[in-house]
Amino acid sequence: MWQTVKIGPFKPKQESKLVLYGSPEVIIDRIYFAPVGVEPTEPDPHWYSSFKDEGWERIKLPLSWKQQTNFGRCGIVLLKRKVLIPTTYEKKDGFFIFRTGEVVQRTKVYFNGQVLVQVDKNSYGIPNSFVKYGEENLLCLKITSQSSKGCIIRGPVKLFFVHSPHPPVWTKNSQVIKKLSGKIQVWALIQKKSIKRGELCQVDFVVLENGIINPCFPVRVFLNDQSFPVVGDIKTGDYTTWVSSLEPGIHQLKVELNSGKNTLSFSLGEIIVKENTLQKKNLKDIFPIGTWITPLSFETGEKMEKHYNKLFQKLKEYGINTVVIVHFSGKNLDVIKKLTKKYGLSILFYPTVFKNIGVPLNPKKVYSACKETADDWKSCPNLIAYGIWDEISLEQAKHWKFIRMVMEGLDPEHPVTVCLNQNHFRQTEIQEAQILHRDIYYPPGGSSKSISGFEKEVISAGRIAEKLKIPLWVTMASGYPVNGVREMCWHSLSNGATGLFFFHCYTIYPKGSIWRGFIELPDLKPKPQLEVIKEISQKINKHRPFLSMLKSSENIAKSSQPLLSVKTRSDHRGNLYLFIVNRDINSEVTGDITVNKEIGKVIDIFTGEEINLKNRVFSCNLKPGDGKVYRVVNFH
Repeated sequence: MWQTVKIGPFKPKQESKLVLYGSPEVIIDRIYFAPVGVEPTEPDPHWYSSFKDEGWERIKLPLSWKQQTNFGRCGIVLLKRKVLIPTTYEKKDGFFIFRTGEVVQRTKVYFNGQVLVQVDKNSYGIPNSFVKYGEENLLCLKITSQSSKGCIIRGPVKLFFVHSPHPPVWTKNSQVIKKLSGKIQVWALIQKKSIKRGELCQVDFVVLENGIINPCFPVRVFLNDQSFPVVGDIKTGDYTTWVSSLEPGIHQLKVELNSGKNTLSFSLGEIIVKENTLQKKNLKDIFPIGTWITPLSFETGEKMEKHYNKLFQKLKEYGINTVVIVHFSGKNLDVIKKLTKKYGLSILFYPTVFKNIGVPLNPKKVYSACKETADDWKSCPNLIAYGIWDEISLEQAKHWKFIRMVMEGLDPEHPVTVCLNQNHFRQTEIQEAQILHRDIYYPPGGSSKSISGFEKEVISAGRIAEKLKIPLWVTMASGYPVNGVREMCWHSLSNGATGLFFFHCYTIYPKGSIWRGFIELPDLKPKPQLEVIKEISQKINKHRPFLSMLKSSENIAKSSQPLLSVKTRSDHRGNLYLFIVNRDINSEVTGDITVNKEIGKVIDIFTGEEINLKNRVFSCNLKPGDGKVYRVVNFH
């Protein structure tokens, strides 16, 4: 038997935040749900493959499932409720809004089997064509959690009827395009009919149902086959998004709408995309050695400026050429800009506003946040790129793709990099990377709790980066032992890293944590790990452009010692290079390197030392965690 769980009633504490046209009418003040079932902590893969969101009353549930709303990690809870909507609302000018209350993690809401669109935080719009008046309507929630928390944690949970707003002012423009299909109309205004490659074009439209504006329909906007996110505004009644393309030519703009019975398509005409001569920075030409910088609570005013003046001077002395700026704002950012320029440090800036855009992705909020950022930063001479760092899913990747498109449309000279921070590499991550592939960097190691785990992540990331022809900027924890940091650097270089980043600069983490920094506070005393960074930075400094050009090649050598890792890379001319790394961070290792091709000698690219081979073998000695790179000479 199903256990009925009381989710409400809730006091409408958040009601003032629901800004609507007119006064909303509360249809249901107290909502109760019956759970369909709860996914176990270790789900049956077979059940995953057969699970479908429709047919809620017919779902077969394993008897072992717990009938409660608290569930384990990565669980799914399904809730249902039958709702009677009186016929008196059928002829009213308006639409329905369902509010879920604050929900943990991701939610899908269904009304009579149709997926609803999230129109505001925890609010879902219901088009009138989805409603059965005078009958019972089935309201369902599918809540997915990645924690052990409950599902609906606070209210209100209510169903509202909202009166439709008046048509927006722009609908009176003579350039408005009007399309009709049955009882549904689309009125649209396109900002430009011709744009440059990467330039933004604003598209506004309203959907009318029986002549009444309704911003609750599930809608998609397409430019050729590329889709763009769009959300109806329940206050103004219209939809707004921005479109763009990197492909010159004639593109077809259209709107697709789910009417509840079928999908309607409305053609809005053509947009011509022209070539753009403006070139943004190419991240493949940059080899950063950087670290994360975050604000400290004691830093204000003059004291802050003195602190960062001393810090940036020290970072420059130790081979750091780039700082990743996170969580700074206002006057603090002005100080950072001034001092990084003074010491010749490049900036990779992570805008805080990107984190506050929210879900669903609201194009208006995206545009506003990106414009604010671009206005503040596009004239900064030492900015190399903007950055996004997230535990990203395939769906989020599509959202970040739109954010990056808008950001690069407003600031064409600076690319937006995306760091995919994952605990383990999965097959879908290749799909995520493909969605975001242009100028993405893919640093692993930000989540690995061991050096061996880090090594596996770097190998996988190197393969993905090379397959998608993207830069590989590797992020490492600087709290490992000195030789561990050294080994991670050389291991990253041997797998194609074109940038090395260290998280974090400061020691602000608990003792024993791998996230401890390489500079002690408050006196900014360098730890031995910073000496390693300086050593490697000085060694590879003049070779950085060259190292960025190499790609993986068929291995031509192996070591007599298992802890000596040997990898072969090649340049555009076919010249071969051997990357040898001592994976033992405690002991010096000497081993014979056997080459399976006829070659005359190898040359250490850093020291110029030449080693002649005897019977295709040469000896290599490396200190704990150290590495060397040899160029192969007289290869046959």
